[in-house]
Amino acid sequence: MIITCILRNTIMYNRFRRLYSVISILHFQLIYFIGLIGFG
Repeated sequence: MIITCILRNTIMYNRFRRLYSVISILHFQLIYFIGLIGFG
């Protein structure tokens, strides 16, 4: 019971971390794009 709970939390954590990395990459590209528009 405890092992399955830990395993489920690990899977959720990995999924959340992958989503967070994608969001951070998109956020960085958005800042870069706005910077290009602002200074270009």
